Amino acid sequence: MAELSSRKPARWRVAVTQRRLAATATTWARDALDADWPTWFVAQAAWAQFLPLPNFEDAGQALRYLQAWSIDALILSGGEDFGSSPVRDAMETRLLDHAREHRLPVLGLCRGMQVLQRHSGGELVPISGHVGQAHALQTVRPCPPVNSWHRWSIAAPAQGWSVLARAEDGAIEAMQHQDLPWLGLMWHPERCEGGTALIEPWLRQIFPSSGDQGPDPNDPEPSP
Repeated sequence: MAELSSRKPARWRVAVTQRRLAATATTWARDALDADWPTWFVAQAAWAQFLPLPNFEDAGQALRYLQAWSIDALILSGGEDFGSSPVRDAMETRLLDHAREHRLPVLGLCRGMQVLQRHSGGELVPISGHVGQAHALQTVRPCPPVNSWHRWSIAAPAQGWSVLARAEDGAIEAMQHQDLPWLGLMWHPERCEGGTALIEPWLRQIFPSSGDQGPDPNDPEPSP
C-alpha cells in the first residue's frame, strides 16, 4: 500500500489539469473542465480548494505557476487520449516529475490514469466496449457499476503499482502506487455513476484532510 501522505495543510490547494480543445475555423484553442467538477469537488473535498490549471505551452512555466500558488496536490483530469495533446502531455509529465520529487499526492482520472501509467514506464493498449457505458468492477468490496469513457486501457500495471479494481474483461480500472501517494481511476468520479462510496477510503489515503487520522483500519487492503 502507498505510504499515507504526511502533508496535512489546514486548507488544501489542489491543482486540476484541463483538457485542451483544439482550434477550429471559427474558434481559438481553449482549455476546459467538465461542468460537473465544481459540484463534485465541493461535495467531496470541503477541506480543500481547487485551481484549474491552464495548459502552458512552456512546461517550466506551468511548474512555476504551480509553485507560486503553493499547490499541495495534483489532479490529472480526463478528456482526450494520451498523445493527442503534446502540450498537455509535456506539462503533465513535468508536473509529475515535480510531484514525485516532493511526494505530492496525485489523483489521475481516466486519461490521468493513463498518464500515470506512461510516466511510470508502463504501456497502454487499445480496448473496445468501454466508451459511453457503465460496467461492473471486480473489487474486494461490492460496488455499483461505474461510468466508462476510454479507448485505451492498461493490461499490466507499471512497476511500483498495485491493482485495486478490474473490469469484468480484466482491464485495470483502479491502481495505487506502492510508495508514493498516487491513485489512478479509469472512470470519472465527477460524473454520474462515479463510484463515490468505493473510492472514499482510497482518497483518504492520498488526501488526508485536516483532522483526519488517515484510512480506516477496517478498510480492505488493495488486491495484489
